[in-house]
This record gives sequence, structure tokens and C-alpha cells, in this order.
Amino acid sequence: MFDGLACQHLKDLDWVLNSASLLTSCPTQPDTFASDDLAEAQGGLQSFFARGSGRYEYRVGHYFERLVLFYLKHIRKVEIVANGLQLQEYGQTVGELDFVFREEAGQLQHWEAAVKFYLHFPGSSKCGSHFIGPDSRDNFEKKRQRLFEHQLPLSARRFPDIAERHAFVKGRIFYHPEHLPPRTLPGQLSRNHLRGVWIYHRELTWLSRLAERASGKSVQARVLPKPFWLSPEKVELSAAESDLKTVEELQGKLKLHFRDSATPRLVSLLAKEIGAWCEFERVFVVPESWPHSRSP
Repeated sequence: MFDGLACQHLKDLDWVLNSASLLTSCPTQPDTFASDDLAEAQGGLQSFFARGSGRYEYRVGHYFERLVLFYLKHIRKVEIVANGLQLQEYGQTVGELDFVFREEAGQLQHWEAAVKFYLHFPGSSKCGSHFIGPDSRDNFEKKRQRLFEHQLPLSARRFPDIAERHAFVKGRIFYHPEHLPPRTLPGQLSRNHLRGVWIYHRELTWLSRLAERASGKSVQARVLPKPFWLSPEKVELSAAESDLKTVEELQGKLKLHFRDSATPRLVSLLAKEIGAWCEFERVFVVPESWPHSRSP
């Protein structure tokens, strides 16, 4: 019998493979792969993460990359030529290659993998972007430029026979409920991207207003721990979940958090369905200083 963590890994792997791409372009998966095959991977996932490095236990980006590695190595069973390979010139590290592998037809491919979360901010900012990360040092245009102008071209130096290079990027864009959506998006940001809501911590009453979107159903909420920011939450009604709170309880918890911290919090709102609490909204709560000062 698999434990809850193994089930979480499986849900997140399904999300990594089948959720909407954040970019307009995304590498295609072989026609022979079906999401139904994921169930057979559950035991392998449990062993795979049991053998993994502790640094993957918290950082969302590293966790995402590990799931991509499992997919390539244990589901597609391709030959991994390089994974996390650091490239150096004149004794200095100039970059790292996420995945170089020999695909089913025998050709070399290079993938750069990333999961990113950006908040739409219509006002002016130091970085000039309107799609800024919870850590305001990051923004969509900066990441796009690094991917396509630096990281992907790097592999040509070490592997000149690579046939294809792709950015495998998943994630979510969060919009403020009082701001109009943008008429235009930055180049290469897919219109089909996943969406969420963001608010300042002074606006916590918005959580109650968002809960009304559940159309009269009972609503619970939880702060999502890292690295489990990927797949939508689903909690069996029979499970004893001490971190599920009423919206009012969570508002109180977040008020206490932001008294002493400026660290953003990612919240899942869940509605009571038959047999389970199911996520219907995801909300980033950020400090008043965002995005004009970096988050810790």
C-alpha cells in the first residue's frame, strides 16, 4: 500500500506531463505515452525519491526537475547523456545543461526544464516587467531571455550533434481580482496558461469573497508547503488533515505570519465534493512591499 507522499509524487508527475505549458512552444511527448501509464510508475516514484538528494525536498524547481528526470529515464526509458552538467570556460562555470538525452529515434535532444510562477502587476516596476515572481528579482521576460539566448544555445559547445533544443516550462500566472487582465501578453507566454489569484496581505478578506465562488459548498483552505506547489489539491474526506482550516482560521494564521515575515504564502481553497475536498482556486498572498523590494 502506498503512502500519501507517494500519491503526491504521482499527482505531481501527472501535472508535470499533462498541465498546460507556460510557453507557446513545448516539446511533444511520444504518441505511445498515455497518462494511464502513470499508475504503474507509483512504486518506482517512491523508490526514486527515497534515493534522491535532500536538496530536492524543499526547492520547487529542483523537485520539478526530478519529476522530469523520472519521466525521461523510467517512463520513456531514453538514454540520459547529461543531467545537470556544468559547463566551464577558463575555470569559470558558464552554465548548466538540464537534460541531454537520446530520444526514441536515436537523435540527441536538449531540454531546459523549469516551473515558474508569476504575478501580473500592471503598475510600473524596477524591472520593467508586468509578470513578476514572488521574489521580485525574477520576471517572465528575464527568464525567457535566459532560456532562449543563454541556456539552450550552451549545449552547442559540448554537443554539436544535438538535433533539437526545447524549453519545457510549466507554471501558473496569478492575477489580482481588482485589476483588468492585460490586452497583450509578452512574446512566447501562452494564452492557455494556468491561472490563479494574488492579493496583498492587507486584502485577506478577499479569501472570503473568493470562497463564495464555490456556489454554496463548504470551503476549507490550507497553506501549501514547498515543494508541493504543482498539482491541484485533493484531500479525501476521511483523511485526518490538521492543516485544513476554515477560511476565517486561515486568515488569522496569515495575519500572524505577516506580522513577523515578508515571505509570500501560496494558498489552496478547496470545496467539499463527493468524497473529497477539491481545489477550486489558488491564491498567492504577498507582503505590502512586493514588488518594489525583494522577498526573502
